[in-house]
Amino acid sequence: RTEADAVRRVLDRPDLKHLWALPEAQAQAQRTEAGLWSNPSLEATRENPNGPTGPRREDTFQIIQPVDFSGRRGLRKDAGDLRLKAARGEGDVIRAELVQRVRLTFHQTLLHQERLKRLEAAVNRVSRLAGALERQEKAGEASGTEHRRAQRELDGLRARLALERAAFLRTEEQLNMLVQWEDQAPAIEGSLVPEA
Repeated sequence: RTEADAVRRVLDRPDLKHLWALPEAQAQAQRTEAGLWSNPSLEATRENPNGPTGPRREDTFQIIQPVDFSGRRGLRKDAGDLRLKAARGEGDVIRAELVQRVRLTFHQTLLHQERLKRLEAAVNRVSRLAGALERQEKAGEASGTEHRRAQRELDGLRARLALERAAFLRTEEQLNMLVQWEDQAPAIEGSLVPEA
């Protein structure tokens, strides 16, 4: 699993695509609304006046449609076009921030993975050294001071290893939440040194 795989998977997630598509969809809806005529209204009145020929009934219906002579509707549509362009930019920023977050989390995980490997190797080396010093101490060939010093160093390395393992598991879980790999906890590959 590489950084490019992680970024591609996040950008292909349908549940995240709406994050950068939503601002554009909202601006498009506002633009469409701004270009529409306002709704007409209908008024109905009924009168029953008593006239010289007797009672009669008058029904009056009026349809009222506001007409924009000042050009406000066109200006609102132009403003909607500008909002749409800005919303596309906002969507691009959201997308770029998500990619940046994935890359940062990927490289943090990679860093902790590399530290973990190096600390495990150091624990193994110091553990072998402590064992050899213990055997030499029992055989009377070395003092107990050297063995105790190696044991303290080993205990310190094991504590650092436990902390590093916790940090690795935390960043690995963050990466898995973003990327949602099919298999659980895949080994990631990459370099911590930037390409030239």
